[in-house]
Amino acid sequence: MSSADIGLVRELIELQAPMRAAPLAERRLQYDRAEQAFGGDGKPGEIVDAGGCPAEWVRAQRGSTRPIVLYIHGGGYSLGSTRSHRHLAASIGYAADAAVLSLDYRRAPESPFPAAIEDATAATRWLLTHTDAPVILAGDSAGGGLVVATMIALRDAGLPLPAAGVCLSPWLDLTCTADAHTRLADRDPLLSRAELKRMADAYLCDADAQQPLASPAFAELAGLPPLLIQVGAEEILLDDARTLAGSARAEGVEVTLEEWPDMIHVWHWYFPVLAEGRQAITAIAAFIRRHAAGQPLRDASTASRATPATLVQEAHLLIAPSTAGRGYLSWVYQLNGRLDTHALTRAVDDVVRRHEILRVRFAREDGQLCQTVTPFTEGTLTLVDLSGYTKRQGLQVAIADVETVYSSLSPARDPRFRATLYTLDGKTSVLAMLVAEALVDSDSGSLLTADISRAYAQHAESPLPADPPAASEVSYLDYVASHPPDPGAVARGHEHWVRQARNAIPVTGWPVTACDGDAGGSRIAFDLTPPEWARVASRAHSLGTTEYVLVLTCLQVALAHVAHITRFLAHTIVSHRGEAAEGIIGNFHSPARVDLQFDVAADLRSATARTGAAVAEAIEHSVFPAPLAGRSASTTPRCLEGLPEIRFYMFASHDGPVFAGIRRRRFRLHGLPPAPLSVSCIHGPAGRQDFAFSSTTAPETLLRVLAADVRTVITAVVEKPHMPVLSASLESSANSQSRPRQRYGSETIR
Repeated sequence: MSSADIGLVRELIELQAPMRAAPLAERRLQYDRAEQAFGGDGKPGEIVDAGGCPAEWVRAQRGSTRPIVLYIHGGGYSLGSTRSHRHLAASIGYAADAAVLSLDYRRAPESPFPAAIEDATAATRWLLTHTDAPVILAGDSAGGGLVVATMIALRDAGLPLPAAGVCLSPWLDLTCTADAHTRLADRDPLLSRAELKRMADAYLCDADAQQPLASPAFAELAGLPPLLIQVGAEEILLDDARTLAGSARAEGVEVTLEEWPDMIHVWHWYFPVLAEGRQAITAIAAFIRRHAAGQPLRDASTASRATPATLVQEAHLLIAPSTAGRGYLSWVYQLNGRLDTHALTRAVDDVVRRHEILRVRFAREDGQLCQTVTPFTEGTLTLVDLSGYTKRQGLQVAIADVETVYSSLSPARDPRFRATLYTLDGKTSVLAMLVAEALVDSDSGSLLTADISRAYAQHAESPLPADPPAASEVSYLDYVASHPPDPGAVARGHEHWVRQARNAIPVTGWPVTACDGDAGGSRIAFDLTPPEWARVASRAHSLGTTEYVLVLTCLQVALAHVAHITRFLAHTIVSHRGEAAEGIIGNFHSPARVDLQFDVAADLRSATARTGAAVAEAIEHSVFPAPLAGRSASTTPRCLEGLPEIRFYMFASHDGPVFAGIRRRRFRLHGLPPAPLSVSCIHGPAGRQDFAFSSTTAPETLLRVLAADVRTVITAVVEKPHMPVLSASLESSANSQSRPRQRYGSETIR
């Protein structure tokens, strides 16, 4: 059953009917305005000379393994351009993760037959000689006819052929005599025999309508590459598609013919408002990927070769069996509002296809731990319908299911990324994602969430998706192999990780809901309102630093004030990330950690400078703290853009709350057992910042004092940034002198 949207598309076409009687120049102009009507920004890609014919890189070619689609627009050989079809060509390329070169061939009546076929053939020859990547021809209507004609011309000339061809509602018979022209005349809102005959006459200019390069319906098709033909069941070109499919099959060509019920001529063009258009594009993308994979790719060995595991991977696999966390990171969201499940499914597949680290497996070869990338297969997102339960019951079922899956995983045996969407009702769903820490660190988790949300927004809303980050084509394995860590750093890293494994805290209880506490420990939170956070951001910028460094410094002050801490661990995982790997999701080398020392006599400016210097020193020694890989944001972070409103984050791990985009920090509390205090800064809705403190050993009273002091210090430094930081804390706290003193361990804690 087709969606009701096709009725709206028919109404839209009916409203535009008077334009079809306008002069040719005006019709061309109106056709080109599709880029505005469908949300395009109107900015063309790079224009190149493709064998003498101008063409536009709608999605640029980056890397030799990425397939290239040469798109040939429709328009009856006299209308259409790269502008009118940019949104459609880009969407196909994005769905197939392919580069797209859109051809601006000469049009009739200014340039009649055989100008268009000459341009298409020359451009295909040029492309095939300038890339090692598989080339797919795709086109709609007249462009679909040119796809077949181009293949015939290349075959007859004894030249290399593209890997496959995609024909959308192809116009293949310029005699315009097929029975469907009459049979479906009252169902086709776009085309008529009279209109097609006028266009054919303008293009042929007295040439024979039955010659094969003008009307491929009359051609011999043996030896052509595989073809995908999509045609609407209610368009007058239906018989053209059926004739092509029958003739090609009879001559041994691999053909996939799809007749879409209730669809009209090139319904794909309306995909921003038509679900069937998006579904057809998904099928096209699958066809392109399948046939591109059959080509000999220059870098195809990436998916099968083994590369030594990185230091951080070995460390995680060493520690995971002895910890309650089991070596996995989780991101679990409750999503409010109507969710486009189809768009989310495509978005998750896009990310897993693009980031090979999410498909890594481990194995030992000759005693060495190695990693390999497994091939991508569609269907990463598992869908679970819980609409038969009440919302509360469904939520409990989802939590129990994720806990069951989590408890069955082994990071060494099955580290891969997995995602499940639990549908509770029409406006509520839960998205759960798991991946081994040996593959993705906490900062990469924010990249993962951002990438999925961006892809979701593009599939659900944007008719012209943006290209993924340029770094997405950098091979994870190639990057790791070419960036070995410093030997001294490796030695220090191994020592650190072995010590961590030996001293792993036997905490249990993952996962638990945030409202139930953290494995029997203490947890307290406070928030900064958007106006307060805006003042923090302003003060940070005036000091020449970031919000993160400023808050981290304030946290140092509060810890020194409350727990007499002068030295602490800024982050236990320090990752090496270079410019070439910007945007790559992955867990790189972790050869060291950053220790920071707090000087109680320093003022805020020198304290922030010291913090920044420690970070700079880490960078200089080829280690980069993962949480600082991106800029702090004073507004809603990109990881939240495009998704429905996120109501709350559900799960906590053994060492504190786990959130997407979280900036987790662990601190050792003096005088307490060796369990870390976790401090999390959570990006809340509308710019609010929530800070959560969690510990399995520290009492809640201590955490309340700490939270109050952090807020006090933050407030003080915003108002008096040059005062000594400890003095500012003491002077600005109205209740600091009256606070009860408590004994805990061997230290007195205020």
